[in-house]
Amino acid sequence: HAAGYRNVNTVFGAGLPPVRLAAIADANVELGEDAARRYGYEKALPSWEAVAEDPTIDAVSIVVGNDLHR
Repeated sequence: HAAGYRNVNTVFGAGLPPVRLAAIADANVELGEDAARRYGYEKALPSWEAVAEDPTIDAVSIVVGNDLHR
């Protein structure tokens, strides 16, 4: 999803609001910090609650592994 968000203007054209990759939430903070660094997010947070409480985040993308999709 991160790559798609970064390329949104190439698909839908210019003029959309800028997308900011603000945070990744993971109970395993070390894993979250590594993922945030690798995918270009500003920070890692320890829970979805921390994301929901962050007043600077306007939208959330919930992502799980393919084997967890119904």
